[in-house]
Amino acid sequence: MLINLTKRAITASDIAFIDAALSHEDANDSGDKQNISVIVFSGDGVYAQHHLATTEHAFKEQSIETSAAKLYAVADDVASRGVKPLKHLALISAEEFAALSGQHQHWVAI
Repeated sequence: MLINLTKRAITASDIAFIDAALSHEDANDSGDKQNISVIVFSGDGVYAQHHLATTEHAFKEQSIETSAAKLYAVADDVASRGVKPLKHLALISAEEFAALSGQHQHWVAI
């Protein structure tokens, strides 16, 4: 599943959804690449990366370093907003984001 975070501020329900997606991923780990969650921070969503990493919820408890989820941010959005990306966040171009979107059957914009 691809989760695209586009909002500056994420809500408790957003966090609950992300936790549920990651919990579902762990419970059904079949080694299938489609089963690995991908979280992309784009637009104003690049501001939310630090909130997500510091909020008390399952994602934090899993630890960004050990989570199977892949974390990305659109490089142009990070640069244009002057945001420092998290250490374990890969910067991607808009073209790479489009390709990544095509690799995932299910995706949700938050």
